[in-house]
Amino acid sequence: MFVCLGAGSERMRKTMTSSALCSALVVAACLMSTWVVVISSQQVMKLKTRDSDGAPVCAQDQPSRRATILAKMSNAPAAVGCSMTCSADYQCQHFNYVQTDSLHPCHLYYYRPTEFHVQQDCIHFQAFGEQFTNMPMS
Repeated sequence: MFVCLGAGSERMRKTMTSSALCSALVVAACLMSTWVVVISSQQVMKLKTRDSDGAPVCAQDQPSRRATILAKMSNAPAAVGCSMTCSADYQCQHFNYVQTDSLHPCHLYYYRPTEFHVQQDCIHFQAFGEQFTNMPMS
């Protein structure tokens, strides 16, 4: 274990042979921490489509919660905003983006919906991320 206390530190001179090595280790630790945070927060969304023709489908089951798009995502495409809204809710496993529901366009599901239909104003996504690694993929 390396200890970096400061450029004039007696302890550092005894522990480290050069401040450059200490700086390199600090930078490497910061980069590794950033990389771990980015990897652990990745969220992947899968568009659900009809097998016969690839048309996007919409879940017809009752959503667990209807939500607005997060304010910090207001400039993003609406489906991306719903994706981030789902990501921010640790229970969210699936969501519909309903274009015509201007008040609550994100319909979040804390379970796997079973009933799907093609609907012009709606698309459905399944969330995959670190918290959903045990969820079967279909």
